[in-house]
Amino acid sequence: MPLYGLGANILILPSSSEELCLGSQPSMSGLFAVNPALFKSNQENPYVCLNRGNWLGGVSVSQMGYNHKFRSAVTHFGIRYSALSDLEYRDEIPVDNAITTFNAYGLVLETGIAVDRNTYKAGINFSYLNFGIYTAKSSGLCIDFGSAIKLNNGIKIGLALKNLGIMGKLDSDNPKLPRKLLFGFSKELSHTQFSNTMYSSLEWNSNQIDSKFYFGNQFKWNMLSLLVGYFKSQNNSEASIGIGFTFNKYKIVYGRRFNNMDIGTPELLSFEVALP
Repeated sequence: MPLYGLGANILILPSSSEELCLGSQPSMSGLFAVNPALFKSNQENPYVCLNRGNWLGGVSVSQMGYNHKFRSAVTHFGIRYSALSDLEYRDEIPVDNAITTFNAYGLVLETGIAVDRNTYKAGINFSYLNFGIYTAKSSGLCIDFGSAIKLNNGIKIGLALKNLGIMGKLDSDNPKLPRKLLFGFSKELSHTQFSNTMYSSLEWNSNQIDSKFYFGNQFKWNMLSLLVGYFKSQNNSEASIGIGFTFNKYKIVYGRRFNNMDIGTPELLSFEVALP
């Protein structure tokens, strides 16, 4: 689990309140979908999404996305930015005051496309990453692949391979990208008045020793959405809650995640709108 959303770890931060609450689910559609095969939009209106919140360690997170559908394809454009200010630089000798303070940041520019072939979907996403810590900077490129299939009984299965690429040198070393392999499925139960979707997935991360399990549930009733999640790795457990409201072409969702580490409580507020 990334302790801070800086450096290459900005690539694995939640990119929406739904992902913060439900986990990294490769079977879940979204404007910032974990699986590039499931970028969502509709035929009539392009979608814009704005996210703002905080990650562990006081890292601020800001994101903006734009999705537009043309025939059977959805194009995606996104910007993600994280920052941490007032970091202190000190000598090895303990002193009361720091020698200086500095900031750290991470920036991702991305574009992708998802193609729909009825029950089967496939997608690809390209990202440019730039980050700096103190006086050192690095940049690089990475690519994501994804596929998903929808079955007749409300089950959707997704597979995503993310963050394949290379970074330039940071001082004397090349930072390692957090390559991820995600496999998961979801089951939707629908009624005339409500719907309920259960999500489950398993994640492997090249920068972590153990794999991670995600379980989430989203209940929708009229304009209201309730989200809960539980995430487990060998050394850490997390739980999350969220609430959302949909008003015609507008959607707002707030999510919060709790963990057993005393370094902050991640939270995100997401706002979506369908443009004219």
